[in-house]
Amino acid sequence: RTGDKGRSSLFSGERRRKDDILFQLLGQGDQLNAFLGSCVVECVRIGDKKDLELSERIQYVQSRIMDVCSFVATPEKGEDGRISSAERLNRVSLEEGMDKMLEKWIDEYERDLPSLTNFVIPGGNELNARLHVARGATRTWERLLVSWPVQEKSNTEIVKAQIMQFVNRL
Repeated sequence: RTGDKGRSSLFSGERRRKDDILFQLLGQGDQLNAFLGSCVVECVRIGDKKDLELSERIQYVQSRIMDVCSFVATPEKGEDGRISSAERLNRVSLEEGMDKMLEKWIDEYERDLPSLTNFVIPGGNELNARLHVARGATRTWERLLVSWPVQEKSNTEIVKAQIMQFVNRL
């Protein structure tokens, strides 16, 4: 009940305007996760082995998106000078190799598909359409991440590069 005046708190406790880039990043990550959740529901509804495996992979991605959002919500040093505790920073650490896992999955899927010779028009079936909506939300999130200000030569700058690689592979 503290966000009524257009401000909200980050995990670090710092309060910022709701239109701050960090809240835009968090909101877009949340929206992407909601779209992916609808893809999981459709995979489970279909129920074949291939789609159930895809639902597990999507849920892994959803967890990594939550990790990224936790990291974004915990700046090392806030605009108000507040420094996040080591305990909080450790709680929001990211799994190494997130992008490598996605690259492995991409290679597996590409082996089973014919080479693309033109753009793909979204649709075809319910799951395909939902995945295209999630892809569009991912590209929006990626564009916002580019605008995310981080201090040069900080841990956040290094992790931002890892996050950008991960999101680019989604």
